Amino acid sequence: MMLQFLVILNRHCLELAVIASIGLNCNINSITHFDRKHYFYTDLPAGYQITQYYKPISVNGYLDYIWLRDNLMIEQLDPLYSEMIYSVNGQSYYRSHARIKCIQIEQDTGKSLHNIQHDCSLIDLNRSDVGLIEIVTEPDFNSSDQTAAFIMDLSRLLRHLKCCNAIGAFGELRVDVNVSIGQDIANQNPRVEIKNISTIHGVISSIDYEIKRQSEILNSGGKITQETRSYDPVDNVTLRMRDKELAQDYRYIPEPNLPSIKILPNCSLCSSQSSSSSASSSSSSPSSLSSFASSPSSSSTSSPSNNQVCIQCIKEKYHLNSINWSMNLPEYKKQILLIEHGLLLNRVIVLIEHNELCQLYELTLNHLIEIYLNNNNNDKMEQFSVLIYAKELSFWITGYIYGLNKNKTVKRLPKVEQLAEFIQMNLTGQVFGSTAVELLSLIIHNDESTYSSVHELAVKHDLILIQDPDQIKIQCEKLINDYPKLVRQYKNGNKKSLKKLVMHLITNSKCYNNSNKFNPPTVNKILEQLILSSSSSSSSSSAASTSSSESSSSSISSSINTGSLSSSVGLDQK
Repeated sequence: MMLQFLVILNRHCLELAVIASIGLNCNINSITHFDRKHYFYTDLPAGYQITQYYKPISVNGYLDYIWLRDNLMIEQLDPLYSEMIYSVNGQSYYRSHARIKCIQIEQDTGKSLHNIQHDCSLIDLNRSDVGLIEIVTEPDFNSSDQTAAFIMDLSRLLRHLKCCNAIGAFGELRVDVNVSIGQDIANQNPRVEIKNISTIHGVISSIDYEIKRQSEILNSGGKITQETRSYDPVDNVTLRMRDKELAQDYRYIPEPNLPSIKILPNCSLCSSQSSSSSASSSSSSPSSLSSFASSPSSSSTSSPSNNQVCIQCIKEKYHLNSINWSMNLPEYKKQILLIEHGLLLNRVIVLIEHNELCQLYELTLNHLIEIYLNNNNNDKMEQFSVLIYAKELSFWITGYIYGLNKNKTVKRLPKVEQLAEFIQMNLTGQVFGSTAVELLSLIIHNDESTYSSVHELAVKHDLILIQDPDQIKIQCEKLINDYPKLVRQYKNGNKKSLKKLVMHLITNSKCYNNSNKFNPPTVNKILEQLILSSSSSSSSSSAASTSSSESSSSSISSSINTGSLSSSVGLDQK
């Protein structure tokens, strides 16, 4: 007996594909339908795959992303889609524009498990026939690092839109990489496709290996074969699977068991508020987030049936109707935090991937700016002061607070007012280092009803540091007399000696009164001034004693010829 089953379209999968299209600025087609793609391989028992070749869900989208410079020169990137930008503190980044060719729904295949040691392959068909969203890009990437940066930003966007968790280890995000090399972008050799890569490390390693492999073939006089390969994560190599078919070899035909789907801009089920807002927006210039391919059926406002979906209904269902929703997208926040606030890339990633921490950062920074303006009669705040607040705030939120939140050892996040006062106490030197950590821990874990302010809490637990310069100077002078060897080493250029002196002072409160309560940066500054002042006074007295003998001494001059050393590194891609 032979059992046969008809395929059924997952409506939820279709809605998520529309959401991804909106987030990636695509033009959504008013009608989409499915096709059969024929090829024979062990992970495809039916001999064909249901996909969307002629009419996908959406086309012509894009994603702008910022990534840290690698060893590439700007000349090696396509100037149409990449540019170099700088943050407010001078850090250089690349801003690139990746074109999205189309977004489509297709039928998943089985999973091939290759065992090279036993020379066999196993096929897991558990995921076979499940619907997946395929995002196809144009060839807008010039290095493995750039490709990885795009995939990471795309993953964050998909998580933010709740399309998927995009965890490669669970098969929620798989990447097919097409690699080709040539003298320039217009003259490329046949491309090689590497299938089903599930990790960022795998993407980088497979691209680097494939570029090296293809370069060696061309340098030896060989030719690149258009083929499909797999990635071996153990040996970091790609392995041949099969020849790559051309489009006509797939023999695309319409899928007879699935109807065409109409994608309506709005329908009668949409709320009156949404209908009025969509009517007002249609009178203005169309936004790229709501543009559609022209078709007579796109103006229909009937209720969506089984073979119809409504974009306005999807936006309301998934809360995409907010005016500022695009400003909450990860890439927009990344640009603000990275370029305008000058934060480090690793801290920016923590903030944009954890919405509650990012909100805490934004609200606290605005509160600090408001306090500054109120204390300075609403005078314009200098950008330098904003950057200091932003740097200090991001340090504590993405460091200590993020660590507690990640380990689920935090009862609650600090309130905006509490964190703002804590940051001010840090910047004014009232707390520092371990005392600051202890104070922040008290803020998070203590009941706020037990204290009226963060300063009161710090005083209660004896955490306020001493900053009186006269009191610190007396102990520093005593320290200089106790450690003449370290002082001489610092005068001779050993910068670490000053840190050792500071540690001796702070950790030895028995010899130096209350030194464990001294503010370390203040100690460092005063100690350095005392050493340099003593050094300058001794050198001036030495110069006075030898001035009488300089007239009779012979003059010895030495010249150092400093030549210029230049290195030229050329990278040829063949």
